[in-house]
Amino acid sequence: MSTLKRNIFSNLAGGAWVAALTLAITPIQINLLGVEAFGLIVKWGIEGAAVAYMGLGYFTLGAAVRSDITRIIQRIIQREEAILWYKLSILLVAKEARLTGCRQLI
Repeated sequence: MSTLKRNIFSNLAGGAWVAALTLAITPIQINLLGVEAFGLIVKWGIEGAAVAYMGLGYFTLGAAVRSDITRIIQRIIQREEAILWYKLSILLVAKEARLTGCRQLI
C-alpha cells in the first residue's frame, strides 16, 4: 500500500472513530451534566470553532486588508486611550477639589 493510500485510510478511520465516540458519549454526557450544562458546552465549542475558522480566514487576506484592519484597531485603541486620559483628568480634578475644600467643582 502506498503512503498516500495509507494516509487517506488513516484520516478516514480517525474521522470515523471520532464520530463513533461522539455518538456513544453524548447521551452519557447529557445524563451526567444535564441538558443546560451540555448545551453551554456545545455553545462554547461552536463559538470556539467559529473563532478558529475566522482566524484561518484572516491569514489568507491580502496585505492591504490586514494593514487596514491594523490601522482601524490602532485608531480604536488611541481613541480609548484618549477617553481614559480624559476620565482620569476629571477624576484628578475632582479629587483635588475635594482635598482643597472647593465645593463649586464637585
